[in-house]
Amino acid sequence: INAEYMGWTDALLDAILARLEPLVCAAGEEVIQAGEPGTAIYFVAVGVVETLKTSKSKGTVVQATLKSGDMFGEIACLFSEPSTGAVRCATACNLWRLRKA
Repeated sequence: INAEYMGWTDALLDAILARLEPLVCAAGEEVIQAGEPGTAIYFVAVGVVETLKTSKSKGTVVQATLKSGDMFGEIACLFSEPSTGAVRCATACNLWRLRKA
């Protein structure tokens, strides 16, 4: 996220950074389950995560692969909707979680 481009003040950025929680996840660990309420936004610090979609015809397929600097969970969190898919760690990961206030 480019804070300068977004027009964020230092105070706002400091408030966001103070709320970040570190998470250490193992390869294969599911961070978000499909259908669960969106309660947080996650940032990938280290590692690779996969977004997954399940359908009756195709089973579970990888929709996207995310790496350091990417984020996920923002749509369900910001719009108070259930997650449309699962997110699983493809490798051991260090994540940052920003919980909804």
